[in-house]
Amino acid sequence: MKKLMWLTLAVAVLAACPRRAETSVAGTDEEQLDQYTARLEELRTRAQAETLSCDQNCSFATEACDLAKKICDIAARQSTAQDRCVNANEDCARFNDACASCR
Repeated sequence: MKKLMWLTLAVAVLAACPRRAETSVAGTDEEQLDQYTARLEELRTRAQAETLSCDQNCSFATEACDLAKKICDIAARQSTAQDRCVNANEDCARFNDACASCR
Protein backbone atom coordinates (compact mmCIF):
# COMPACT_ATOMS: atom_id res chain seq x y z
CA MET A 1 0.00 0.00 0.00
CA LYS A 2 2.84 2.39 0.88
CA LYS A 3 4.53 1.65 -2.46
CA LEU A 4 1.34 2.52 -4.31
CA MET A 5 1.03 5.76 -2.36
CA TRP A 6 4.65 6.73 -3.14
CA LEU A 7 4.21 5.81 -6.78
CA THR A 8 1.06 7.92 -7.02
CA LEU A 9 2.82 10.83 -5.33
CA ALA A 10 5.80 10.55 -7.68
CA VAL A 11 3.55 10.50 -10.75
CA ALA A 12 1.63 13.53 -9.46
CA VAL A 13 4.84 15.48 -8.85
CA LEU A 14 6.27 14.65 -12.26
CA ALA A 15 3.02 15.50 -14.01
CA ALA A 16 2.93 18.89 -12.28
CA CYS A 17 6.44 19.86 -13.39
CA PRO A 18 6.44 22.52 -16.09
CA ARG A 19 7.78 21.42 -19.42
CA ARG A 20 10.80 23.12 -20.87
CA ALA A 21 10.39 24.70 -24.26
CA GLU A 22 12.56 23.21 -26.94
CA THR A 23 15.28 25.52 -28.14
CA SER A 24 17.25 24.95 -31.25
CA VAL A 25 21.01 24.69 -31.09
CA ALA A 26 21.24 27.77 -33.30
CA GLY A 27 19.07 29.86 -30.97
CA THR A 28 15.92 31.84 -31.57
CA ASP A 29 15.15 33.60 -34.83
CA GLU A 30 16.09 36.93 -33.25
CA GLU A 31 19.43 35.56 -32.05
CA GLN A 32 20.16 34.15 -35.48
CA LEU A 33 19.22 37.46 -37.13
CA ASP A 34 21.57 39.30 -34.78
CA GLN A 35 24.37 36.84 -35.54
CA TYR A 36 23.91 37.04 -39.32
CA THR A 37 23.57 40.83 -39.28
CA ALA A 38 26.72 41.17 -37.17
CA ARG A 39 28.66 39.00 -39.61
CA LEU A 40 27.48 41.14 -42.54
CA GLU A 41 28.66 44.22 -40.64
CA GLU A 42 32.06 42.57 -40.15
CA LEU A 43 32.29 41.88 -43.89
CA ARG A 44 31.32 45.48 -44.76
CA THR A 45 33.81 46.93 -42.28
CA ARG A 46 36.63 44.73 -43.48
CA ALA A 47 35.87 45.47 -47.13
CA GLN A 48 35.99 49.22 -46.43
CA ALA A 49 39.13 49.07 -44.28
CA GLU A 50 41.25 46.86 -46.51
CA THR A 51 42.14 46.59 -50.15
CA LEU A 52 40.78 43.16 -50.94
CA SER A 53 42.01 40.87 -53.65
CA CYS A 54 39.57 39.79 -56.31
CA ASP A 55 39.32 36.36 -54.71
CA GLN A 56 38.54 37.95 -51.35
CA ASN A 57 35.88 40.18 -52.92
CA CYS A 58 34.23 37.17 -54.51
CA SER A 59 34.51 35.13 -51.32
CA PHE A 60 32.87 37.97 -49.39
CA ALA A 61 30.13 38.14 -52.04
CA THR A 62 29.39 34.44 -51.66
CA GLU A 63 29.26 34.69 -47.88
CA ALA A 64 27.18 37.89 -47.90
CA CYS A 65 24.63 36.36 -50.26
CA ASP A 66 24.42 33.18 -48.16
CA LEU A 67 23.80 35.34 -45.09
CA ALA A 68 21.19 37.36 -46.98
CA LYS A 69 19.34 34.17 -47.89
CA LYS A 70 19.34 33.03 -44.26
CA ILE A 71 18.15 36.44 -43.08
CA CYS A 72 15.36 36.50 -45.66
CA ASP A 73 14.29 32.96 -44.73
CA ILE A 74 13.79 34.16 -41.16
CA ALA A 75 12.13 37.39 -42.36
CA ALA A 76 9.58 35.28 -44.24
CA ARG A 77 8.47 33.96 -40.84
CA GLN A 78 8.74 37.30 -39.01
CA SER A 79 7.36 40.37 -40.71
CA THR A 80 9.30 42.63 -38.33
CA ALA A 81 12.55 41.47 -39.94
CA GLN A 82 11.70 42.54 -43.50
CA ASP A 83 14.01 45.57 -43.33
CA ARG A 84 16.92 43.31 -42.41
CA CYS A 85 16.18 41.18 -45.48
CA VAL A 86 16.20 44.24 -47.73
CA ASN A 87 19.46 45.52 -46.23
CA ALA A 88 21.10 42.10 -46.51
CA ASN A 89 20.09 41.83 -50.18
CA GLU A 90 21.58 45.27 -50.81
CA ASP A 91 24.83 44.11 -49.19
CA CYS A 92 24.78 41.00 -51.37
CA ALA A 93 24.37 43.15 -54.49
CA ARG A 94 27.23 45.48 -53.48
CA PHE A 95 29.57 42.57 -52.83
CA ASN A 96 28.56 40.95 -56.13
CA ASP A 97 29.29 44.23 -57.94
CA ALA A 98 32.76 44.36 -56.35
CA CYS A 99 33.40 40.77 -57.40
CA ALA A 100 32.16 41.30 -60.96
CA SER A 101 34.19 44.49 -61.42
CA CYS A 102 37.48 42.69 -60.80
CA ARG A 103 36.84 39.66 -63.02
